[in-house]
Amino acid sequence: MSPHEFAFFSFNKSDVAEIYRGLLARFLMQSRLRHEQGLEDVPYPTLLERLEQVLGYSDDDAHRIFHLIEDELWEHSWFSFTDEWAWFRARQEVMKEMHETEEPTDEPHKQFMQRITEKRYEEQFDRYAEELDMSAQPPKPKKHARHKQRKK
Repeated sequence: MSPHEFAFFSFNKSDVAEIYRGLLARFLMQSRLRHEQGLEDVPYPTLLERLEQVLGYSDDDAHRIFHLIEDELWEHSWFSFTDEWAWFRARQEVMKEMHETEEPTDEPHKQFMQRITEKRYEEQFDRYAEELDMSAQPPKPKKHARHKQRKK
């Protein structure tokens, strides 16, 4: 589809708001990844600005939603990390108890280790999560000035 072809859709405003939130989350993720990879920043998408207009969002509304989505993504990242940490710790303990120094290569042994790790993960998840001391969770990374790129 060329950029000059049109497609027409009809959505209610709550659906448009969900689309807006999804596109904003995608923009925030891409911006953060590009920043971490040392790549050039991408400009605030015109489509998001158009959706803000359609939804009747003021600059303050858009700014508030920007930070809400940013906070949701941060929370998701933290819990994803916690989940991965718990799995890593369960696997580490199982490997140690089984006197394994390397991951098994044969399928039956692999599946056996997987089942034991899964059981340990489920039983000890809270203990592993406590190792991270969520109350001392690191501060959020500095927020990009991305929201300032929005045209006023």
